[in-house]
Amino acid sequence: MKRRGKNPAIGREGSVITVGYVVSRYPAISHVFIQREIHALRDLGARVDTFSIHRADPVTLLSGRDSTDAETTTTILPVAPATLLATHARAFARWPRAYVSTLRYAVAQAPPGMRARLWQIFYFAEAVLLWAACRPRGIRHLHAHFANVGADVAWLASHLGAQIEPHAGWHWSFTMHGCIEFWSVDRFNLVRKVAAAEQVFNISEFTRAQLMALCAPEDWPKLSVVHCGVDLERYHPPVARDDNGSAARVLVVGRLSHEKGQPVALEAIAELRKCGVDVRLTLVGDGPFGPQLRRLAQKLGIAHWSPSPARSVRTRCRGTTGTPTSSVSRALPKESRWC
Repeated sequence: MKRRGKNPAIGREGSVITVGYVVSRYPAISHVFIQREIHALRDLGARVDTFSIHRADPVTLLSGRDSTDAETTTTILPVAPATLLATHARAFARWPRAYVSTLRYAVAQAPPGMRARLWQIFYFAEAVLLWAACRPRGIRHLHAHFANVGADVAWLASHLGAQIEPHAGWHWSFTMHGCIEFWSVDRFNLVRKVAAAEQVFNISEFTRAQLMALCAPEDWPKLSVVHCGVDLERYHPPVARDDNGSAARVLVVGRLSHEKGQPVALEAIAELRKCGVDVRLTLVGDGPFGPQLRRLAQKLGIAHWSPSPARSVRTRCRGTTGTPTSSVSRALPKESRWC
């Protein structure tokens, strides 16, 4: 979020902002918007270190930037047992009270159920690794995208840091996307996460309103809205299409998952073609819903797609008539749109 008349990468005392971004898997095809955000912050002068809970799949590294980001990202898992034990042993030996109190805190903050408590112990184990990676780099603020494992680990790593260095300014924040988290509020521990975070950025007013309905009023001031925007210098709205008989081209970019609603786009294009409209649809993305979408597209005979890097997406946009939004459960989806 830009501050008028001030570089947002510069702190109150004039120091450069240093932050650790924590993502469940980074880089990833469906996390290009996170990658764009990180590089934009770096362009503004901020120091952003990236941490991935799980190692990026080499198959998904589709560009040089992806490969570079994967090489410079610290991966928490997998971890060698010796490294895990040594890191925890050092933390416990030097700061036993902070270590034990954070472990107890992790279990106390678990959602209902024994499985959830066990998972909190796993998150604690990963959080100690994250804290150990951040401390020598001078990172005292962690930011997670999504309210999933990345947020859980960032939360506990920040708590451990605050217990060890109470005056060092350890904090954490996260960006709330939805909609999956709202379908299982207890499993994602949303209420406790909001209460523990210093700031919660929401991608839309709708998302913020959902959290307001769940959380205590005293936590509402920490809920702000930061839309996932589009760099209009790179992504230009198309000029009016000449009526030269060429087919209209529709581009849908997004993760291939059922909540995105891509079947609606497929069926809409099929209906247009039945009415004699010459239109072509391209889906760009990857995800668990891919096989079902491919079967539906084959049945309708109306689409093709590719898990394209951002540069390829920009190229596709230039020849596109329109890019409809792709979501069935967000008031303001983050995907761009052209008219």
